[in-house]
Amino acid sequence: MNLIIRRNFPPDVGGMQNLMFGLTKSLSEHMMVKVFADEHYQQKKFDEDLSFSIERVGGPKIFRKFRKASLINNYLQKNTKVKNIISDHWKSLENINTKIRKTCLIHSKEINHKKDSFLNKRVVRVLNNCDHIIANSNFTKNLGIEIGVNEEKIKVINPGVFPKEEVNPKIDEKILKFTIDSNQVECQINLSGPKFIENFLLAFSMAYYSNLFELEDLIHKSQYVVNPPGRFETIYRNNKTVIIDYAHTPGAIKEAIKYAQNKYEKVNVILGAGGDRDKGKRMKMGEASSNADYVIITNDNPRNEDPLEISKNILEGIPLNKSSDVILDRKEAIHKGVQLLKENEVLLVLGKGHEKYQEIDNKFIPFDDVQITKEIMELEN
Repeated sequence: MNLIIRRNFPPDVGGMQNLMFGLTKSLSEHMMVKVFADEHYQQKKFDEDLSFSIERVGGPKIFRKFRKASLINNYLQKNTKVKNIISDHWKSLENINTKIRKTCLIHSKEINHKKDSFLNKRVVRVLNNCDHIIANSNFTKNLGIEIGVNEEKIKVINPGVFPKEEVNPKIDEKILKFTIDSNQVECQINLSGPKFIENFLLAFSMAYYSNLFELEDLIHKSQYVVNPPGRFETIYRNNKTVIIDYAHTPGAIKEAIKYAQNKYEKVNVILGAGGDRDKGKRMKMGEASSNADYVIITNDNPRNEDPLEISKNILEGIPLNKSSDVILDRKEAIHKGVQLLKENEVLLVLGKGHEKYQEIDNKFIPFDDVQITKEIMELEN
């Protein structure tokens, strides 16, 4: 489990905010993540769609960091699963009392204080107590060394992990080329889905800079890294392709469709929305799905809500001229989606991914998108 400590976090706007959000989101796809961040007046709507746990801390700014540190220290005492702490600023770690591995990001503005000044001594004390320090440039690294930070702890990762020209354009061959610490790396990878290159490079970089693995060992093991169940899980039968994915937010739906459109001539989508929560995002889900060629609205986990009302909420976001249907029986919806498929087309079944049930009227009814889809596609033979 990773603990992320942030001062400002989206929906607050800024480069570091976006960087830390991207890091947190990517990590949350592979492990548990807990975030501590400052309050924001638009946080309620934003936090509803997050795939990780976040705790916001408010109050006057002068006292906020002490209150946050107290909450974090108490959390660490109760949660022994935390193995890493990642922070965007040295001040966020100043009052954290733990021996858990700490990584701090630095950029020149935040550490550029006159040597031997009060602030300089605080910076050096906190950073030298970290296990890893990530600088955003060689300039920042050299500045850190000049002010007294342990050089051996500083690694440079420039914003933007790799330039596009360093990736083999024959991405279907699953060969990825990039550079890390002046080493030319070529990896065979067996991943797919939106942002899979970015996620892979982030994980590879973190493993490399942890100093726990040899570079050649990481390159060799990369070929055995595969998508987790329900994450862009591809089923191919009789020249027909169906992809199961648990994308259930407007942004994730849009990214899934966009990724599929780069590989297939036509993209059809099946999706629904959960009941008793997140009503505000349903229309936006409809808007996102309208980028597909054909949309089927179906049941997800309606819980105690009327499935028809949920589908109407989603349909509000779909243009009237868009080809779409409502089929509340999820199995029937998948069956129709598969029937309509032709070669070089794809059906995206979104929302549930690896889940093995549907929650309807306080009952958990067995339902597995992957298994149901395979059975339907076998019958098509």
